[in-house]
Amino acid sequence: MPQNRSGGLPTEVVNVLNDWLPVGVDAEEAIGAVSMPSDGQSNTFVVNIDPNTEEPANGNRTGHGHAHSHSHGHGHSHDAQPPPQQTATIGRPDLMTLWKLTQGFAPFLLLIFAKLLYDHRLGVLILIGVCGTFYHSNTVLVKLVGNRDSYPYPTLKLLSIIFFLVLNVFAIYFVFADQQLYRSLYFSLPGIEKVDFWMLLWIVGITDFVIKFVAIGLKTVITIIPKACIATKRRGKYYMFIEYTAQFYRCLTPVTPWCYFLLDSSTGAEWFSYFLLGIYVFCKASTCRTKCNEFISAWRKFRVDVNYGSSPSSDDMKTSGGDACPICQDDYHDPVMLTCKHIFCEDCVSMWFDREPTCPMCRAAIAENPAWRDGSTAVGVQLF
Repeated sequence: MPQNRSGGLPTEVVNVLNDWLPVGVDAEEAIGAVSMPSDGQSNTFVVNIDPNTEEPANGNRTGHGHAHSHSHGHGHSHDAQPPPQQTATIGRPDLMTLWKLTQGFAPFLLLIFAKLLYDHRLGVLILIGVCGTFYHSNTVLVKLVGNRDSYPYPTLKLLSIIFFLVLNVFAIYFVFADQQLYRSLYFSLPGIEKVDFWMLLWIVGITDFVIKFVAIGLKTVITIIPKACIATKRRGKYYMFIEYTAQFYRCLTPVTPWCYFLLDSSTGAEWFSYFLLGIYVFCKASTCRTKCNEFISAWRKFRVDVNYGSSPSSDDMKTSGGDACPICQDDYHDPVMLTCKHIFCEDCVSMWFDREPTCPMCRAAIAENPAWRDGSTAVGVQLF
């Protein structure tokens, strides 16, 4: 390979550097030092580039170039100290360039988004309405279940939740009566000629919200029922069983519209549609199996009557060192002593174990996982 006068640096590398450096800057003048391996077994080299290298006033070049010329004049070379150098970084992403590209695409993305919103404005308004209804109903119900006595008229608030949910479901099915969306509730395709992607999301999403509204309504009814009919310690099991049943049902309802959507072979080969359907069934079977196991486990827990402790004796009450329940700060009502020897009102500690599995005093593990026992409903939408 041809060499140049810059310490044995290949001419091809110098040419590349000349193309990369700014106009008017010579590659050989910008080279501060060239480090070659001492053992001679490697062909790699490191180039440190200093674009600010200047030629001294006496006409001699600094760095290695000066040492090279000095060796010709005196027959030997001296080690010259290179000036402070800067490491050139090639290929670093330019954030300003990326920002300019983003600014160029942003108006077109906004136009597409605005067009989609306008074309589906009714559906977007319905979606905002059902999301708001779900959030409000779920939040209020959880607060009422956890703090019923703090509300002056909890029954009226609970009845208002039911009325609000029924009104939303009726409005959806009445406005879109021609689509017959209710047919998805019994695993049938609504009255729609063709299921495209947007219609698929519409059918699945509306059906999922309707099932969640029904679940919240049933939990509200359980909350309204007097304690004489359903004990406080069993209400959490009712909430849990309703929630796991709704989740299992919500997992099954999207199967029918998805099958019609994947089997549509009008734009492609029929074998490809069946291939996609096979993948969907394989993935869906795993999800349905998980939800089915959760449903069976919830049913078994629902049937078993769990006692968190035993009735304390008079000596146990004296040993506890207090005449009031640590949770409600009032006189004991149906006291129960846990396995950790702490005593609480049965209703108070039952409501506590619907949210926490440990003792309120010592944090000893007493109850099982309290998932969905507080009256809450899953927020996520089952889209597939």
